[in-house]
Amino acid sequence: MKYISLHNWVRRYLGKAKECVYCGSEEKVEWASISHNAIQDLNDYISLCHKCHGIYDRGTHNMKLYKRNTS
Repeated sequence: MKYISLHNWVRRYLGKAKECVYCGSEEKVEWASISHNAIQDLNDYISLCHKCHGIYDRGTHNMKLYKRNTS
C-alpha cells in the first residue's frame, strides 16, 4: 500500500487524530507509525502532535509515550 493510501486507510478506521498521547496538545495532531515501517496494522499507530512526531521520527525514542498523566 502506498504512503498516501495507507494514511487515508488509518484515518478511515481510527478517525482524525485529536490529542497527542505524549504532551496532550490538540493542535496539529497526526497519526504516527510506532514501528516506523508504515504497515497496515492499526495497532502500529499513535496520535502525536507535529512537534512530538518530529522528535519521535528523529529517533528520540526515549520519549516515554503514554507517560502523560491523564487524571
